[in-house]
Amino acid sequence: MPPRRKPKAKPRNRGYQKKRRTKRENLVTKDGNLLFIKFKNLDERVDLHGNTLKRHYKLETLTNAVEKQIRSHDRFILSSIQSIMGPTNMKTITFELVAENRYKFTFHCKAINVNRNQVSFALVVAKNNQEYSELVRKEATMLRVLHDRLPKWTVEILKGGQIFLPDRHRRKDFDRDLHAYMTVWPKGFHEMQVQKNNCLRSCGSKGKPFTHQQSQALKRRMVEIILRTYDPVRRNGMAIPQLLSGDFFVTAPGKNLSQVKIMGCREMQNRVSPMMLVHRILDAAWDWNKRPYALAPDDPREVVQAFVNAVGKETAMEWLGDYKKAVKSKRLAQLEHFDIETMDKLNIP
Repeated sequence: MPPRRKPKAKPRNRGYQKKRRTKRENLVTKDGNLLFIKFKNLDERVDLHGNTLKRHYKLETLTNAVEKQIRSHDRFILSSIQSIMGPTNMKTITFELVAENRYKFTFHCKAINVNRNQVSFALVVAKNNQEYSELVRKEATMLRVLHDRLPKWTVEILKGGQIFLPDRHRRKDFDRDLHAYMTVWPKGFHEMQVQKNNCLRSCGSKGKPFTHQQSQALKRRMVEIILRTYDPVRRNGMAIPQLLSGDFFVTAPGKNLSQVKIMGCREMQNRVSPMMLVHRILDAAWDWNKRPYALAPDDPREVVQAFVNAVGKETAMEWLGDYKKAVKSKRLAQLEHFDIETMDKLNIP
């Protein structure tokens, strides 16, 4: 009998060919501890108008730089994590890109130590080493000020520092230092966004939308938070936050009113009278879905209630009364949705 032919070897599929074994020395930190670092959901994002957001470097370059820094000469990422979890060695750190705007990336960081304890953080990274790095540095400073005033309503800032981003073509003149900072990720909170029907939504994994009534209640809560950041003695407070750019994070809708926290603030405004603060809150609006989207609730009674909840009835009526006098004397422009007639109906003196 002729010898049997050997069956042809089956070609390896592409998935197998793409797999690469990682050397153990590339998985350890400078202390010799084994640490797995993962990144996910790095796809492109779009702005409010559907345009792809501009990125000034490849995210692969950033992820490689972050991983290399953690394993070698990191000065703020691991130390921020261990300031909350303790000095125990980490086992896994997963970074997920959850938000992106004009000037920064926000990563949800899930850290698990060798004892299987798990805590979530946020890593915020500037999009370039120039004006955006300065903006991120300033934002971290402002959030620390706000956290001292309103710890319940503001995210807790941990440490900040530089992430060295080498040029992909090894040109030393094009190396960059990006400013970044770490925060505690409040449990259950996700970025707040606006839907096409003008209702708000939580951008969590389930992405549950809020009803119109719930959205109006959240607007009232945001106005309360802005008012609570104001110092009437120093006459300064946070600038009007960018509602459509991820400055507020919110919990998912439920039976009770969802909680809101400030996650972004780039400026503290000085020399702001209570009268001018009222005007700025009532006048704040953004271009959304080809029409303005206001910060204040649609119902003027809810606006007044926000002031009462934040500063008390007596002070609220005093501030609103001064605003009414300024509008009457034409020092401030009259707003259609909060005009003199409306204030008379609300019994504002």
